[in-house]
Amino acid sequence: MKVKDLMTKSVSACDEQTNLSSAAIMMWDGDCGILPMVDEREKVVGVITDRDLSLAMATKNRLSADILVGEIVEKGDIKACSPDDDVKKALKIMGENQIRRLPVVNEQGQIQGMLSINDLIRHSRADSGELSDKNVMEAMKAICSQQAIA
Repeated sequence: MKVKDLMTKSVSACDEQTNLSSAAIMMWDGDCGILPMVDEREKVVGVITDRDLSLAMATKNRLSADILVGEIVEKGDIKACSPDDDVKKALKIMGENQIRRLPVVNEQGQIQGMLSINDLIRHSRADSGELSDKNVMEAMKAICSQQAIA
């Protein structure tokens, strides 16, 4: 089973100049907890989550309309998958990186969709070789495990 068969295709994105108020509204309207941050070529360069929004608004002591996404999102090593990847590969990426939502990008790094653990749970089956309940549960255990503190 391919990622493109399960992913959410309609995804809003923000950029560095989007303020947190606007990002929160996009999340609300899209019923999601994550937005990819894209550059001028629409390449995904980071992500912002509902948790990031909450922490920034609680710690910056400024109005959400005065805080830009670019101030709180780290650019760099984006964990993502391709629409043509097997879902087991996506599960592995999610488990190894302890993330519940994974941007789906094309060869140029442009957003094509989002794959969430919810998408995977909804499509898993007890007896499926392609995406079994066991596969999803193993990924969830990895995502939820606590990392060792150095």
